[in-house]
Amino acid sequence: MNCYNTIESLYPTLTKTEKIIADYILKEKSKVMYLSLSELANAICVGDASIVRFCRKIGYDGFQNLKLSIAQHGDVDETSGETYVEKIQMNFQRVVSSTKDMLSIQELNKAIHVIKEANRIVAFGVGSSAEAAKELEIRFLRIGVLIKTVSDPHFQNMTASILNKDDVVIAFSLSGRTKDIVDSVSFAKQAGAKIISITNFPLSPLAAISDYVLLTAKKESYIEGGSLVAKISQLYVTDLLCTGYSLLDIEKTKEMKTRTASSILHKSME
Repeated sequence: MNCYNTIESLYPTLTKTEKIIADYILKEKSKVMYLSLSELANAICVGDASIVRFCRKIGYDGFQNLKLSIAQHGDVDETSGETYVEKIQMNFQRVVSSTKDMLSIQELNKAIHVIKEANRIVAFGVGSSAEAAKELEIRFLRIGVLIKTVSDPHFQNMTASILNKDDVVIAFSLSGRTKDIVDSVSFAKQAGAKIISITNFPLSPLAAISDYVLLTAKKESYIEGGSLVAKISQLYVTDLLCTGYSLLDIEKTKEMKTRTASSILHKSME
């Protein structure tokens, strides 16, 4: 029995508050798997604890387990299109457009200037988000800015502990709830570093401890973890940061691009 059938079968036994939760899940279905606990609670005006109790009443250990069940039985891909080729193309276009709409240009510009004034810059990410962090490092290297990417949680904590008020951490986490990232960013915050987060969720623990939050638009279910479409949203923001930084000093950017490109010319075979 899937989660929707379970909810419907137990519906008569639910309390008034639990029925509000059930009604929302049955109506929105797969949309729920992209919400955090706090986002769902805010959407239906109930407490976090009420949702957790509801999940346990219908047979799940908690909200995360319920979302996993929804992902397994829900309609993961709602994109219209005749072929999977068209669907993927449309997903890419949609995620860039949606990220652009969600992104605060003011917040973006503030983050760019913070990077410009930083003494040391480190990028934190784990799993697939570590790849986005590495791409940030590579993009900035080509314009003469050194960023150190740290993907191992132990080294993230150690790196964070030696930062200071002149340093910047750029943290990647789609969910904003990855424990390793939140822990390491907390260490950096305590050390006085400025925090820029790139995440999907403005109400996440990572966003809460960040000085600047750059929102991406592609949310993942547990089934979709590590999807390329979600990573595109991170790479789009990365490109905006790098391009915005370049525009602060176009002549220097041209010089750095020339120098870095010249340094590897001999690596290509004729």
